[in-house]
Amino acid sequence: MRIRRTLTPHLRKGSFGHNVLSVATGSAVALGLGVLTAPVLTRLYNPDDFGTYAACLSIANVVAVAASGRYELAIVQARSDKDANSLLVLCVALSVVAGVILFVGSVIFGEPISGWFNVDLDLLIWFIPIFILVLSISQALDNWMNYHGRYGTLGVAKSVRALSTAVGQIGLAIGQMGAAGLAVGRLVAEFVTIGWFGLKGRPLAENLKNDGGRGELRAAMRRHIRFPQFTLPSALVNKTSYELPSILLIALFNPAVAGYYALVIRMIGNPVAVLSSSVGNVFYQRFSRMEQSKSSEMKGVFVKVTMAVAALAIPLIVSLSVLSPWIVRWAFGSEWIESVSYIRILAPALIVQMVVRSTSHGLYALNKQDIVLLWTIVQLLLSAVSLYVGAMFGGPEIAIALYAASQVVTHLAYWVVTYVHIGKD
Repeated sequence: MRIRRTLTPHLRKGSFGHNVLSVATGSAVALGLGVLTAPVLTRLYNPDDFGTYAACLSIANVVAVAASGRYELAIVQARSDKDANSLLVLCVALSVVAGVILFVGSVIFGEPISGWFNVDLDLLIWFIPIFILVLSISQALDNWMNYHGRYGTLGVAKSVRALSTAVGQIGLAIGQMGAAGLAVGRLVAEFVTIGWFGLKGRPLAENLKNDGGRGELRAAMRRHIRFPQFTLPSALVNKTSYELPSILLIALFNPAVAGYYALVIRMIGNPVAVLSSSVGNVFYQRFSRMEQSKSSEMKGVFVKVTMAVAALAIPLIVSLSVLSPWIVRWAFGSEWIESVSYIRILAPALIVQMVVRSTSHGLYALNKQDIVLLWTIVQLLLSAVSLYVGAMFGGPEIAIALYAASQVVTHLAYWVVTYVHIGKD
């Protein structure tokens, strides 16, 4: 009863705790569906299919960051419904323009791009501009719903996207479409998600047409120009760094190698990212308040959170690494047994990433965004060089080992830099 009395005020509808729980529940359901459907998908699609699909989706994810100029982030900070509506229309307009330009580009340069990837992308090259269009629009609608406080809608949207993706990809496997089946299934899911946003956002969209005139769009662009000027470069570098392995592995080796890597990220990397993000959000809020009050306990909290996450990450990922031969063979099939070596090679990097990313917002709380940007650029360059050198002087496992080493070094350096700057000013 005491616990109930303590939690009830924080979980009332409209409270911060309730809002966080609504979105977190959707994220958990989406993550769970991704993990549960993986054993089915790995028996319907082969590593080549997964690798080709992962590379195309990675390209789309990187370009989608820039498609709307990061104006979608300004929606949450809008000072009025009219400003939010103008920004939404602006984002959709910019996304459509980007989609059309990229579609024309795919028609002209599709064949050379396929040659660079050492694989016939075939229909997938046509899907990339459409992916970019729907991903960009979906991001804008997500922030628009966030502005209006529709957290329940946001949480359900994550589940809708995951469920639609699973149903679409499993269903399309019957047609033996290969990587195109995975791509179309995800594409259909994005359209379904946009439809869900449209259905739930219809009562909020009465003035969209009036607020989306040319004059309003120009004013919105000028008012929030700092987003494409300053936020876009950092976001683009950060996203490229995250998606780079999927893109380079297929270019330097073959689709199967990218497929094995994609499975590791889906089954371990994504859950690790969700766990570290959950801890990081709580840490950021507390650490920011401590910085404002210039608390002398900041270093102590920073170290305690680091040690607590390490105590979870090390046994968890080491156990998965040790048991991976049995897990992979039983859950995904013998065709995927090669991914076991990838899991073991990437294990140290996954541990360090989980630990460091849990406190990575510390530098933001200390207003050291310039250091974060510099670190992201260095990480991107080291990731690219490590993969390329590994490909030139060894095989896939050497390249991934060098990449994992670069992640360990850069993330540990990030932690040390954060620790040094705590209480410095």
